[in-house]
Amino acid sequence: MIMKKTILAAVIAAAAFAAAPARADIDIGFGIDFGGGGIFVGDHFGKMEPWEVRRMLRHRGYHDIDFSDTHGRIYKLTAERYGDDYFMKIDSYTGNIIYRDEI
Repeated sequence: MIMKKTILAAVIAAAAFAAAPARADIDIGFGIDFGGGGIFVGDHFGKMEPWEVRRMLRHRGYHDIDFSDTHGRIYKLTAERYGDDYFMKIDSYTGNIIYRDEI
């Protein structure tokens, strides 16, 4: 019974925290996995779609985003920010920029 109350309190707290305004480049999430089933409060659970990555990058100031590879965990793309063009690799599960090089 205590475990259920603890989990419920954690889910409610995470939901309230996730509902608060946050900077666009912060992903707020909370997860519990019970081996097959699970609870998740946040933006996504699993791999992000290219449109989600595009939206995230636009919030970070990038535009003219063109994907060259969306297969596998790492998305490859080019994008422009502040007049500079970049080749980037994005982790499709976390949204982290794992490689960025000016071209």
